[in-house]
Amino acid sequence: MYKWILGCIMLAAWCTGIKAQHTVSGTIVDGSDNEEPLIGATVQVPGTSTGTVADLDGNFTITLPEGKHILQVSMIGYKTQVLNVKDKSVLKVIMHVEATLMDEVVVVGYGTMKKSDLSGSVAQIKSEDLVR
Repeated sequence: MYKWILGCIMLAAWCTGIKAQHTVSGTIVDGSDNEEPLIGATVQVPGTSTGTVADLDGNFTITLPEGKHILQVSMIGYKTQVLNVKDKSVLKVIMHVEATLMDEVVVVGYGTMKKSDLSGSVAQIKSEDLVR
């Protein structure tokens, strides 16, 4: 009798855990007129280790842990988006290019620094000079 009651309690706990999770799928595309799929865009649940990557068609599927309703979608060169997906199961995420300008950079030894911060002399050595 006790085994039966324990089994029922475990089954109820297992079913409750499955119901509490929320699965979301969707497509990630760029904001251009063609809406090309973004291959390799990252989809994460902030504050957890749950995440996935968009496939060759920009599609993804992720199961959010219990009590989590926020997704963060990111891709290098695009603005990161934070989405509330509480009542949604299918998404179309449109990512927009993030344009940033870089200053001129000079490689120094094993590090880097801005050209304006560089002081001292700069020499250029050819590979033929090193062989002698």
